Amino acid sequence: MIDFDRQQLIKICQTHNIRKLYLFGSISRAEQRPDSDIDLLAEFGPTDDPLNQFFGAQQAFEKMFQRKVDLLETSGIEKKPRFKARVDQDKVMLYAS
Repeated sequence: MIDFDRQQLIKICQTHNIRKLYLFGSISRAEQRPDSDIDLLAEFGPTDDPLNQFFGAQQAFEKMFQRKVDLLETSGIEKKPRFKARVDQDKVMLYAS
């Protein structure tokens, strides 16, 4: 797992109306390398500006973690059952509102 400031993560989630946030991928499996990115899966609440919501959250997480973040939306992986199954197998909840 990766170290992070829990209060900062909560603030980012609240600012960008993230209802649930999960970590998945190599870091959740403790198989990361020093150059590994961070894979996050977010369930966003409603917004009038979804692009700003998504990219604003991604940038805030990259600043917090000090590394590249691949941010996916839960609604986006629902259409890819095999990929969703792999994510579901690895995911660790980081935040829920």
